[in-house]
Amino acid sequence: MKILILLCFIFPMSLSSQTRQLIDTSDYATRNQVIKNLESRYSSLNSKIRDTYNGKMKREMEAIYEASQNHFLESIKHKKFIFNSEFNAYLDSLGLQIQTKYPTLKNSNLIFFLSKDPIPNAFCLGDHTFVVNLGLFTIFDNEHEFLSVLTHEVAHQLLEHGKKSIENKAVTNINYLDRKSSTVRSLSKEQYNRGLKSFSILKSLLYEQGEVKRKHETEADSL
Repeated sequence: MKILILLCFIFPMSLSSQTRQLIDTSDYATRNQVIKNLESRYSSLNSKIRDTYNGKMKREMEAIYEASQNHFLESIKHKKFIFNSEFNAYLDSLGLQIQTKYPTLKNSNLIFFLSKDPIPNAFCLGDHTFVVNLGLFTIFDNEHEFLSVLTHEVAHQLLEHGKKSIENKAVTNINYLDRKSSTVRSLSKEQYNRGLKSFSILKSLLYEQGEVKRKHETEADSL
């Protein structure tokens, strides 16, 4: 069944280099339109961020979001995603199935991007946007298993885990990386064991981040 699913999705793209060229050509207009749509979407999101946060937190949140957005747009420009009506229609149909399961998503627009990455993975970018790697199609025996992974990622969106993670990163940057932060000022005054204390802080941060990530995964599984 895994091979059958893989062939159904991959074979039309693998007939010949000529076929791949045709796909890339037909994708050009779609890719440009997607970029324009995302830029408009990001503009609205960034405006909300500026209205929600203040001071250093606003600057950090804007910087993190903009860096992530620019990276994603560059990935699209460099053809790391597939824009094919059959793929999009299939993923969109799964998105509709998920929306029927969660009434709070009834009026939401779930956007799925298909990455050429062969590593089996899917993840939520926030703002109801998701990436599905092509490699994910190779590891499941049926659509139900595939759908369960997408549902898990949608749960992350519902629980706003992406937003919370970015907020945590912003707070970390302000408290530990800003030269004017109390932590940095305190370390700069240390005459002895400064390296050891810095390493201790780093370990604590990594542990906290790991705990938060595990908590988010558990919450998404239980939703």
